[in-house]
Amino acid sequence: MQIGEILRWGCDYLRDRGVTEPRLNAEILLAHVLNVKRLSLYLNLKDRVSTREAELFQRFLFRRGKREPLQYIIGEVIFSRLSFRIRKGVFIPRPETEFLVREALQRIVGDTKVLDVGTGCGAIGLTLAWFSNAEVTLLDKSKPAVRLAEENRKNLGLSSRQVKLAGADFLSFVDRTKSRFGMIISNPPYIPVSEIERLPEEVKREPKGTLFGGPDGLRFIRSLISEGYRILSAGGHLIFEIGYGQKKAVTDLVTRGGFILEAIIKDLAGIDRVVVCRKN
Repeated sequence: MQIGEILRWGCDYLRDRGVTEPRLNAEILLAHVLNVKRLSLYLNLKDRVSTREAELFQRFLFRRGKREPLQYIIGEVIFSRLSFRIRKGVFIPRPETEFLVREALQRIVGDTKVLDVGTGCGAIGLTLAWFSNAEVTLLDKSKPAVRLAEENRKNLGLSSRQVKLAGADFLSFVDRTKSRFGMIISNPPYIPVSEIERLPEEVKREPKGTLFGGPDGLRFIRSLISEGYRILSAGGHLIFEIGYGQKKAVTDLVTRGGFILEAIIKDLAGIDRVVVCRKN
């Protein structure tokens, strides 16, 4: 079978199963199988695909058709132009989180100590370390996440002196650390549990602890504000993501928590997404 033929078949298969952007998904999966860039598919549409490659592509299509996230299937996610390994059991970084990173980079000075809370695969903290001289600590209570973040640190060639890893929950870390940080950054769980049935099937495949923030979605954000204050240096920044409709409640929590609200940044969809505040 030629590349053009199997690509059309894959696109039709995914479309019939309700996968969003079936053509793009089929292209990414086939390019991954053939170990080529997506553009190369269209430059070589009449090239033949081997039996082994066709079978592997078919297996990937079946997984995607069952709504397994694309990133889990290919084992990679691109974030801020950097490539990160990703696997089941670890939260998949979202494109809108790049707004979070942008705001942080604008406020990092020299070797600022940064704590990335709930680091997952390490995308946020490692991106900050890549594009600045910040000394970054990647914190996550999930052992698989910490192991994956360490893999990504090594793959990016970042030194263990610049990037450190800590396997603990946030409250335990705050209680025992002697460090003070110039910045705390996080994409915390902020989805209200009542929203679970409205989520795309792909999102439901991700670890629930990285998604849901209690009845109002603010359970972890409350801890991030109150406990983060304890380990931030004077004038240090707390930067984190919020969900739809949470601006007012979070603004109140921040100001009552002893912070000065510097900005709330909207994402490309016009949703209030990133909170930037400074320790008073």
